[in-house]
Amino acid sequence: GGISAVPTFTSPYSQLTEVRYPASDANVVGRWQRTSGPFKGTELQADYTHTVRESANFGEEHERAGADFQMPVTLSPKNRITWGLGVSSTRDVFTSGSFVTVPGNSLVENVISGFLHDDWKLLPNLTAAAGVKAEHNRYTGWEIQPSATLTWTPGQKQTIWGAISRAVRTPSVVDESIVDGLTVVPTQHGPAEVAYVGSPLFQSEVLLANEIGWRYAPSSKLVIDATAFFNEYTRLRSVTPGTPYVSAGSSPALVLPYVFANDLGASTAGFELDSRYQVKQEWQLEGTYTLYSERFYFADGIPDTTGTTGPERSGITPRNQIGIRSLLNLPKRFELDTSVTYVEGTPFGVAANTRVDLRVGWQPNQNTEVSVGGQNLLTANHQEGLNAYGFADYIPRNFYMKVSFKF
Repeated sequence: GGISAVPTFTSPYSQLTEVRYPASDANVVGRWQRTSGPFKGTELQADYTHTVRESANFGEEHERAGADFQMPVTLSPKNRITWGLGVSSTRDVFTSGSFVTVPGNSLVENVISGFLHDDWKLLPNLTAAAGVKAEHNRYTGWEIQPSATLTWTPGQKQTIWGAISRAVRTPSVVDESIVDGLTVVPTQHGPAEVAYVGSPLFQSEVLLANEIGWRYAPSSKLVIDATAFFNEYTRLRSVTPGTPYVSAGSSPALVLPYVFANDLGASTAGFELDSRYQVKQEWQLEGTYTLYSERFYFADGIPDTTGTTGPERSGITPRNQIGIRSLLNLPKRFELDTSVTYVEGTPFGVAANTRVDLRVGWQPNQNTEVSVGGQNLLTANHQEGLNAYGFADYIPRNFYMKVSFKF
């Protein structure tokens, strides 16, 4: 739902619509785990997801089936490795509109992956962990994602750790081949469509993450976690003006393309504080605070006209966020959870807001849980960002009921 801007080839070249479009999600997950014996911790998980989304310009039916296997192996009392394999297959069926098209309208993607992780106790109070994940996708082939962590425990009350890792976002059909009409503008040759256009040359976006953390437990009731991070992003998606062309189809139109490229970079830094206090055996309080900053940049000569402050770029993420959560166990196996979250406003029109959530749960036995709750209870609509057309996206107040079973 919400406000959508639909381009038109007649003045004023855009029409705002406020329509609720159908959407549905269904998923099922099965998990088996070995809980004893020499390979304790061996796990096999299979999942299936089916999603349908429609909008004013575009529709998608998404199916995914996957399976993951992992097995730990103890090499010595001080060294343990875990290895695993994964496979997934997705099928997407696209319904292209007048201004959003995906060539072929359907796509099947298969991904295979494997990982190896090693935990090694170097000294009684010093532990190292290192791992690597290899994944193969249809767009860029094999991607390697390594990570390493060093943990020092100087005493029973505190732990200090540091980590470095590399991660990627592999391309999708959107990056490679979509034509997404943003707006229509008048030209001397008549109305022209301004569009984002995918590129078969698009590469994976890369993240190099650096973290350092400190955990302090001054008593059995209080735990404080503090983390500082610095992340460097390279090959982020940018848009470069391309050569105008006339679109194919029954209604040809002049297209002014902005082609996806990998010319954007960014660095982010911040601090996160997480504390948990056990007031009583049945009552726990949690508090969180996040401080965040970011900087986006281009190399000299990059012709991206969207700049560093476009959609999903600098100024979109709030600088400060504060949260308080209460978890209360009541008699008769009932639970009452409440949370209050304050988010600072952003420079691009998203005002500061306070969100209140409430949940009541009941566990009639160890394998069954029933819960009801409400989210965004303070206001009918909760603004959290701007869409690609510059209009506000809202999350409405909502209520839910959930029933879960364990086998």
